Amino acid sequence: MNDYGSHGHVRGAHGARRVADLERRSVWLIRCLRVNVITYAAVCIVTVFYNPSVEGPIQNTNQLGLALLFMAFGLPYMGTLIAAGVMWMKWVSRAYANLSEVFGKHAQGSASMAMWSHLIPILSYYAPYKHVRELWIELSPEDEEVDYSDVQIWWLFWISYSILSLIKPFFSDSVTGLFALALQSIDAAIYLCAGIFAVKVVRGTNAIQRARLQRGSAHPHRPGHGGPTGPTGPTGPTGPMPPNDPARLGW
Repeated sequence: MNDYGSHGHVRGAHGARRVADLERRSVWLIRCLRVNVITYAAVCIVTVFYNPSVEGPIQNTNQLGLALLFMAFGLPYMGTLIAAGVMWMKWVSRAYANLSEVFGKHAQGSASMAMWSHLIPILSYYAPYKHVRELWIELSPEDEEVDYSDVQIWWLFWISYSILSLIKPFFSDSVTGLFALALQSIDAAIYLCAGIFAVKVVRGTNAIQRARLQRGSAHPHRPGHGGPTGPTGPTGPTGPMPPNDPARLGW
């Protein structure tokens, strides 16, 4: 007997493993996002002190020491940026694949498009948000109003940062003094908020899939075969499902 039902949907026990695998993948993703946000904030702070256009006692600081600090924070920032980007795309692809393969929902796109749309010009400004929003809408309880405000806030901050990154090089050379400090602070604040809400989106998506699976929405087992609709209740023969700790659904 294979792991698939008559309609090709993943059966309950296998679905539980798929959701658990998604949660395991998200652990390192969240860690990378946290380190990336913290190191980016540090890079921004060092950049302000290292900027000779900012007048005042900042100019008297040890420039060599600041350069070393810039490298110390800049290298982890770049490393975690690349790692988090790759892990994010793979995580979104797996989460989106679960929509049809575990829960039997009709997905509007494909798992591969959910992953590669992040790299396609113009499409990357909307498609990633659309795919995550679809996950939250399709897997939320039908009798409840869907609240995907975390997804909206995450995307608002990320798009704002992306647009700011595009236009900043055109006037950054002419910006000096306190205005340069304000611009750098705004840039860092937007990036920080985008990272915080990205973590909330990952945790929220995992929680929604886990809750949907526990409600027995995966492809049903035949009687006597365990799993979400089997005789052993929500765990089936695969062992207990780890509960979602609400305190861990934040940053």
